[in-house]
Amino acid sequence: MNFNALLKRGNRAYPAVDGIRAIAVIWVIFFHAWLFQSYEIPDPTEWNPDLVAPATNLSEEIYRFPVLIWITKGDLAVDLFFVISGFLIGGQLFKQRKETGVINFKGFYLRRIRRLMPAYLVAMLLALYFMNGINVERAWSNLLYVNNYVRNSYIGWTWSLAIEEQFYMVVPVLVAFLFPLFKKKRWPFGFLFLAPILMKWIQLTGSEGYQLPFNVPFFTPEWDDWFWGYYMHTHLRYNGLLLGVVAAYLHLHRPESMVRFFSSRVKSNLLFTFSILMIVGIASIPTGQWVILKDSVFQSLPPEAGWVYECLHRELFCAATAAIILASIYAEGWIDPIKRFLGHRWFYPVAQVSYSAYLLHEMFMFWLFPRINSAFGSQLSEVSLAILNGFIVLVITLAGAAVMFLWIEEPFLRRRTAKTKGLTK
Repeated sequence: MNFNALLKRGNRAYPAVDGIRAIAVIWVIFFHAWLFQSYEIPDPTEWNPDLVAPATNLSEEIYRFPVLIWITKGDLAVDLFFVISGFLIGGQLFKQRKETGVINFKGFYLRRIRRLMPAYLVAMLLALYFMNGINVERAWSNLLYVNNYVRNSYIGWTWSLAIEEQFYMVVPVLVAFLFPLFKKKRWPFGFLFLAPILMKWIQLTGSEGYQLPFNVPFFTPEWDDWFWGYYMHTHLRYNGLLLGVVAAYLHLHRPESMVRFFSSRVKSNLLFTFSILMIVGIASIPTGQWVILKDSVFQSLPPEAGWVYECLHRELFCAATAAIILASIYAEGWIDPIKRFLGHRWFYPVAQVSYSAYLLHEMFMFWLFPRINSAFGSQLSEVSLAILNGFIVLVITLAGAAVMFLWIEEPFLRRRTAKTKGLTK
């Protein structure tokens, strides 16, 4: 086993990106640990299609501690993954076209298959045991990466992988054929960016739209309709990936402009400060998508305010993340401590196993939580038990992901036929 691939960063170009990716996977694990303990969800062997899980006190308890609100917004961690993915994969494509004048479509898609599919197949097999094979009859949708459009698909949390792969079916074509047609790249980027915002607005304001706060309990039929019919659709969620691609374009094709902009301490510090405030602010505003809120800022605002927020908050969050990635490359000043923090060597192993950790974490939770609760539920308070569950599943997920990386991911990564330098994923 190649432990160096797990532990030693080497000459990777963007250490801050590793830090963001590590934070994203830890964030999403804590979020799901809270969410799946906020409702009385049974062991997968006892699930049924008509299940409506009753809420526990934990669903509201966390809102008593404002410093922990970020845990309830862990769905934004997926948007962090999208920005990182768009930056790295978009960067590969822009670099290849810049250096060779063409895009090697066959090589690109083969690399994607080698990168993603081996660990994905292993996770699907493991879910036969840990998830009791629930919805396995729809595993075909996972193999085709269309599971985000198939209701109650197999290992449903992998909908984000489907969004990525659908996006990457299109991006090489855009980089090779569409973008070169425009001297000013802001036009194609701008059109693609505005399209999902407009589609979200139309859906939110239509007859099937919803208000913020959403305030529909987890696992109810109404929540299910929102989750499978709105939350995970590529045409509404790809802007995080697109903004990562935009950041990659600016880095590879407009480096002089980036140097000029970030050489101004005033401009770079203002952008960095605004980006941090934007990320913290959005990560601190619950919208009632996971639990019913007794109090919400949206309850005192007209419906239009909620619609605007829902249409734009992920885009603003992702734009701020993309700005921080660029600032970590070009800026100096206030960002230096953040760069050192994000680039810390301890983040690197977590970043390396983040893909496998994402694949494994929910199935481990559904299998482990009922068993830990049965063993310690009579001895611990609800909050103490939730904390214990969260940290146990974090450790087990990262350990399992490390094994998956060393035995499955890394060997296939070494077999890539087309080697990339600098921007890699």
